[in-house]
Amino acid sequence: MHLKLVFMEKGISYPEKAVLTNAKEHVRNQLEVLVDDKECMYVFDRGYLDYERFDRMTDDGYFFLSRL
Repeated sequence: MHLKLVFMEKGISYPEKAVLTNAKEHVRNQLEVLVDDKECMYVFDRGYLDYERFDRMTDDGYFFLSRL
């Protein structure tokens, strides 16, 4: 399950989008499905790391935060 959460302010969050996939599909395939608003900052775990794709999407105006 891939989940997009919205954090409004301290203590207030809600799920905006959920995508179910099988265990064989790599999580990076869901990046464009979940990232769809340039007004947001997206926080990902290392499973989504794809620096070339992050660079392309950052050039298009998206913002990311992820562990190295």
